[in-house]
Amino acid sequence: MDTRFLGRSGLGVPVLGFGVGTFGGRGPLFGAWGDTDAVQARRLVDLCLDAGACFFDTADAYSDGASETILGAAVRGRRDRVLLSTKVGLRVGADANAVGASRAHLLAAVDTALRRLDTDYIDLLQLHAFDAMTPLEETLSTLDGLVRAGKVRYLGASNHAGWQLMKALAIADRDGLTRYVAHQAYYSLAGRDYEWELMPLGLDQIVDALDAVAADTGRSVPQIALNWLLQRPGVSTVLLGARNEAQLRENLGAAAGWTLDPAHMAQLDAASAVPTPYPYYPYWNGQFAERSPAPVPTPDQESPA
Repeated sequence: MDTRFLGRSGLGVPVLGFGVGTFGGRGPLFGAWGDTDAVQARRLVDLCLDAGACFFDTADAYSDGASETILGAAVRGRRDRVLLSTKVGLRVGADANAVGASRAHLLAAVDTALRRLDTDYIDLLQLHAFDAMTPLEETLSTLDGLVRAGKVRYLGASNHAGWQLMKALAIADRDGLTRYVAHQAYYSLAGRDYEWELMPLGLDQIVDALDAVAADTGRSVPQIALNWLLQRPGVSTVLLGARNEAQLRENLGAAAGWTLDPAHMAQLDAASAVPTPYPYYPYWNGQFAERSPAPVPTPDQESPA
C-alpha cells in the first residue's frame, strides 16, 4: 500500500487506516456503530496488516474505553508493526475534570490510554475537540511535555475550526512547543463541509454520480468514494470503518493499485461541489461570478454584522 507523510512530519502513514469506533459496542451511540469483540477485532487487524493498512485510530470516549482496550489486545505481540492513534478531550466521566484539555485531564487521559492500549507510547495523540475553557498555553505545554517524556510521538487535533488550529500553531511557534502535524476531520465525497469551514452541504445529487462512475469502472460505490478522497489535496490517510470482514475487505480495495481517471474525478467534483460561502466569494463586482455557484447579494439582501 502507498504511504504518505503525515502533514508536515517525517512520519510515513499508509493511505488507508482503520478507525475502530466499532470495537466494543457500549452505549447507545457506539452500540449502533458496531459491537466488534476481541476475537473479531484481531481478525480485522490481521486483514488490515495483510493489506498494508497499519494505522489504527481510536479514542478514549469510544465505548467507554472498550475500543482502546480491544485494539490494544488485537495488536499485542506486534506493536512494532502498527501505528496507534487515539483521541482525548471528550467527557469520559462525571468528575469536573473528566473532560477537556486541561493539564489535569490530559495527563490522566494519556496514562489511562497507555494502559488500555497496552503500550508505552502513542504514535499520534489528538485533541478530540477544542476546549474553549482551558488556556491554549496550558494545553500545548502539557502536550509538549508528553512528547518530551516519550509517552507521545506526534500531536494532532480533531474537529477544530481553522482559527482554532491557527491560534494553537501560532502559540506553539511562539513558545517553542511541539506543533500539531495532523487534523482529523469529517471529510468525504458525501460531506465536503470541511472545504468551507463547516458550511452545510446539500446531498441530493451525489448518489447518482457515484452510481454512474461505479458502473463505468466496475468498482463499488464505497470504493469510488474512498478513492476520490485519496486524491484530494491535503489528505495523508483515510480512516476506514467496518462492522465486519466483508465490509473491511471491500473498503481496503479502494487503494488496491487503481485510481479514478480525471474525467470521473471531475464528474464527482461537480456533483458534490460546495457553494462558496460568504465572505469567501468575491461579491464586490461581477467579474469573478462565473467561478462560484453562490448568488451575488444585492445591498438590500445584506445583513449588518
